Amino acid sequence: MNATICDCGKTCFAPTSQWCVAIVDAEDGWLLRKYKWTAHITGGDGSPSVRCKTYAYETGKSALLHRAVTGHAYPLMDHINHNAHDNRKANLRLCRLVRLI
Repeated sequence: MNATICDCGKTCFAPTSQWCVAIVDAEDGWLLRKYKWTAHITGGDGSPSVRCKTYAYETGKSALLHRAVTGHAYPLMDHINHNAHDNRKANLRLCRLVRLI
């Protein structure tokens, strides 16, 4: 698709739907080049996550970009800077499910 490596060579960018831009590490740029990703609003905070139905169909895995970047190793991830389009590994962290009583 329209993925671009930044001048520093460490980050890759690609437009998604709704005038958003997905961000990944350069090593994961192939995901942005091969598939068309879209902004999809999920969760209660209203921030759009990045997903691709074609990727999910072809791989049989989750459609979410942050799970693809981490190799689908973690079911619950959080974006440290609260920007769900920023899927650089340094911006992702493992979360635990907390049960509220």
